[in-house]
Amino acid sequence: MKHGRESLVIEIHHLSDMKNKPATIINEYNDKKSLYEELGGVVYSLLQTLIKSRVHTHQISYRVKGRESLSNKIVRKNYKYNSLDEITDIVGLRVILFFEDDIIQVERIIRQEFLIDESNSVDKGALDTDKFGYRSLHYVVSMNEKRLELPEYQKFRSMKFEIQIRSILQHSWAEIEHDIGYKGESEIPHTARRTFYRIAALLEQADLEFVKLKNELNEHEAFLGEQMISRSKNLHIDKASLRAFILGSKVLRTLEMEITEIFCPRDEHFYPPIIDNLLPQLKDKGIETIQELEKRLDKHGDEIKERTLSMKKDNQFHYNSFFQGASIKWLLDVMDKIH
Repeated sequence: MKHGRESLVIEIHHLSDMKNKPATIINEYNDKKSLYEELGGVVYSLLQTLIKSRVHTHQISYRVKGRESLSNKIVRKNYKYNSLDEITDIVGLRVILFFEDDIIQVERIIRQEFLIDESNSVDKGALDTDKFGYRSLHYVVSMNEKRLELPEYQKFRSMKFEIQIRSILQHSWAEIEHDIGYKGESEIPHTARRTFYRIAALLEQADLEFVKLKNELNEHEAFLGEQMISRSKNLHIDKASLRAFILGSKVLRTLEMEITEIFCPRDEHFYPPIIDNLLPQLKDKGIETIQELEKRLDKHGDEIKERTLSMKKDNQFHYNSFFQGASIKWLLDVMDKIH
């Protein structure tokens, strides 16, 4: 009988500890909330700089988990957390991309720039079709040692946060699933499962087809542009011809190879939005043909390199990579200065 009473006392203490856990963790959260909010803003700005200069994104966003949401999670997880540091998604960031194949590029950036907690990260890219909405990558990360050497990041040491990466169609599916209140096969009524599977399969196929369409259009534009330029450099500047010029001009390539040696960035790549930015500026300067553009780049090449050296000395170059065609923008700046 005595043994039974001791067991009951232990159980009562256990239940008491469970009830006290949320209050303890919430108090800890209240003390650190402003630091978590600062962390969210800092990482959001980092992702904007690291990703948007390399990959065309639909949206990058972040949120800091509120007190009520945190309390619900502690209860939902059966009081398994002993401290606030064990909860890795208080700060959550989401990167939504237009195309599924861009996920690989963003994954590479995250692995380069942050320390990955592999045990808590989830690669949901190989799930069944009924879980299409959760095919995104969920990384639990923290600042790496290189970044923690900088004074402004040292306050975030040991603080973890979650980064989700998904395509826009995967995100749409997840939002719809959340709205209708059913997630996955086990929650869907038998009468609706056939429709559920069909929609999931259609969305997955659409994701693949959009990637295929993008690649086919890119290949066609590049081929068409190269063909036109090879026949006549006196070609009118438009979106297709400027893209082909940026990707294929030997004059531009030589100049930008010299510029990358000045900056020594990690890599270089083509960034499509640059074309939309350059087209009206070229028109304003009266540069209307590929021949004229190439002539100007050749004429002002030394001045463009001088400008990039000046930017480096003044710490005006903040990117980790160099995007092709940037020297055309610097050409326009040089021409402004001359005038």
